[in-house]
Amino acid sequence: QAEIIRQLAQEDKVRAERERKEAERVRAKLDREQERLENDKRKFERRERKKADEAKKIAVRRRQAAAAGKLYDPDAEDRRKRRRALCWLLACLILLIGVGGGVGIGVGLFGDDNDSSPRTNAVVTVPPTRAPSGTIDTPTQSPVQGTTAPAGDSPTLAPVPVTSAPFTGIPTRTPVAVVPTETPTEQTPLVRVQSIVFPRTFEDQSVFDDVNSAPSKAVEWLASSAFLSSFDDNEILRRYALATFYYSTDGDNWTTRTGWLANQSECSWFIAVPPACNGNRVFANLFLGQNNLQGSLPKDLALLSNSLETINIRGSDSPFGLSNSEGSLTGTIPTEYGLLTRLRSFNLRGNDIEGGIPEEMRS
Repeated sequence: QAEIIRQLAQEDKVRAERERKEAERVRAKLDREQERLENDKRKFERRERKKADEAKKIAVRRRQAAAAGKLYDPDAEDRRKRRRALCWLLACLILLIGVGGGVGIGVGLFGDDNDSSPRTNAVVTVPPTRAPSGTIDTPTQSPVQGTTAPAGDSPTLAPVPVTSAPFTGIPTRTPVAVVPTETPTEQTPLVRVQSIVFPRTFEDQSVFDDVNSAPSKAVEWLASSAFLSSFDDNEILRRYALATFYYSTDGDNWTTRTGWLANQSECSWFIAVPPACNGNRVFANLFLGQNNLQGSLPKDLALLSNSLETINIRGSDSPFGLSNSEGSLTGTIPTEYGLLTRLRSFNLRGNDIEGGIPEEMRS
């Protein structure tokens, strides 16, 4: 019995040790997972702070550009950085070429002086000749260098030593520094859209500082269009006004939004009672009916003053005949709609509109 008790105690001890190690392993795993989650949280917070800082910088630059009467181009900073990097690259390349050229010239000029092989001076001797006479001269034996010529012979020319000297007349080419010049860049799509919209918009400039505002989203969408180069100024204004209306009324949640903000002509965008365009292929019929529009009417819809003839937007009527804010427009009717001189039908029944129709539309 004592042996059995001892064995049971030993097994309990082993089991307890195993459970302790398992608990430590699980605790270590939980600690690593907690640390990973904290690191991910810190990384996410850093990214969000960075995004917020970038948004603030962009807003400040836009305000500064607007105060200076200039158009803000977010790509200008990237172009400046690329040009600066290109200048540094060219400078380093020119420096390397200059260093390589200098080393080559130095080797050509002074390479022979460092040669340790002995030099010998070559001696050129001229064979002796007799003075001319009336008889035929017989050739005489050339004297050997270092001996004395016998008396009575004609004088001979003294040997002239010729020594070799290093040649220093290597022509060199002075490197010419190439200064990069800034080439004119084409107008970016965003700058083109801003140059057309900003002078004509009815919104305050500060609205475009908010990247989440409907006008800012409309400008960004229009600048990203693949067919922007084929649009004239009037078509850009029309598409901007309709895109602003789409974002202002929560177009992503409309009941039907087929074709809206597509690259095709706005004449093919969904309208409850077609056609959308008039005979001149210009948008004129904003007849959406009860289509779950929410938000407020944008001022810049008045940019369609030369074409818009119908506005029909039905809200979600409550069972008691009152307007319901869910699925309905709110706010007031912009006074700028008084510029819609071609407007013939205006129906906002069932919406939570305040203030009624402005006097500018009654005149």
